[in-house]
Amino acid sequence: MQKNPKKRGVSIAEIIERHQRWLLGRGGKRADLSLRDLRKRRFSSLNLNSAKITGANLGESVLTGANLSKADMFAANLSGADLRQANMMQTDLRGASLKGANLVGVNLAHADMREGVLVKPEAEGGKVVQKADLRHIEITNGVMTGANMTGADLSNASIIRTDLSGAILRHASLVDADLRDSNLRGADLSHANFAGANLSNVILDGAILAGAKMARAILDDTDISLEELEKAGVMKTDLSEALHVRSKDSLPLDVQECLEKHVLWITSFGVEGERGDLVQVDLSYVGLNDVNLSAADLRQTDMTGTHLNHATLRMTDMSGSVLRYANLNEADMSGSRLNGADMSNAKLSGANLSPADILDRDGKPTGRQWPTSMVGANLVGADLNGADLRRADMSRVALHRADLRGADMTGAKLDDVDLSSAIVEGAILPGAA
Repeated sequence: MQKNPKKRGVSIAEIIERHQRWLLGRGGKRADLSLRDLRKRRFSSLNLNSAKITGANLGESVLTGANLSKADMFAANLSGADLRQANMMQTDLRGASLKGANLVGVNLAHADMREGVLVKPEAEGGKVVQKADLRHIEITNGVMTGANMTGADLSNASIIRTDLSGAILRHASLVDADLRDSNLRGADLSHANFAGANLSNVILDGAILAGAKMARAILDDTDISLEELEKAGVMKTDLSEALHVRSKDSLPLDVQECLEKHVLWITSFGVEGERGDLVQVDLSYVGLNDVNLSAADLRQTDMTGTHLNHATLRMTDMSGSVLRYANLNEADMSGSRLNGADMSNAKLSGANLSPADILDRDGKPTGRQWPTSMVGANLVGADLNGADLRRADMSRVALHRADLRGADMTGAKLDDVDLSSAIVEGAILPGAA
């Protein structure tokens, strides 16, 4: 009796050919490539719409121009895959890995890239939560409108000139990601981590930013202001680092000239140059670290987010100025006038706000001192850790949530000041033994 021939397995080519007939309504069968090892295969321009590719290994495969719309690619491995110009609209990519994939021109509109839950036998660990791994992906001129990437890992991803309007990125990690020139209008970015991300020229109109972290993020030419970021609920501790400073060269020529003349005035003890008159000038977000603006007139000047680390501001008049989120760590502000200044959330760690020695024309001490005056200033949320505030007049200063740990306030005047919500551990308060 003749034996039945051994049943032959269906090849990948046959599965795909049957899928094409199924798509056309001419019989065939929906492709099921689940759990298949498809590494380094070529599927360029193939129509795999609605195919079942769950858990398949497509690492380093070529899928350029392929139609993967509505495909089930749950927990699939697409690491290093070439997906340029691929159509992945409404594709299920929950728990999938796209680490290092090339997604230039890809269409991921309304794709689902949330974490996925793999159900394994109890002996293999049972239920396993797998986050979508989108690290180091490269997308240029892509479409990701409405894509759901809740909790996804997009750290170090390059997503340039891509439409992410309406995308959901709640709790996603975008640490050090490059999102230049992308559109995030109306996107849900709540509690997302943008630490170190490049958001230059990004559209954020209508985006939900509650609880988002933006430490070290670059926000050049982004269509959102500091005030809008605050109102949106961005982590306030991150804002002073998030606001990227501009160069002094970006200032108007007359302001640059004023700064140069003031330095000459200082170094020549008033013989050359002239005292800087920068009243009501916009110096916001400018990098002025180590600058010497001693005795300059900076009344009502806007220095929001300005970097003045290690700057010398001895006896400088900054009354009524705005220094919100300014970085003044280790700055010498001795003898300065800051009456009515808004320094909320400013960084003044290690700053010197003690009295300044009054010098004669030869730069020698006269024996007299000029104390710092901060009457009525707003220091809500400011970091004054280790600051020298000896003998400073801090009458009516708002210090709600200010960090005064290790600050020296010996002899400071604190009339009508409420320290109940300030952090004062290790601080030397007036009248302390």
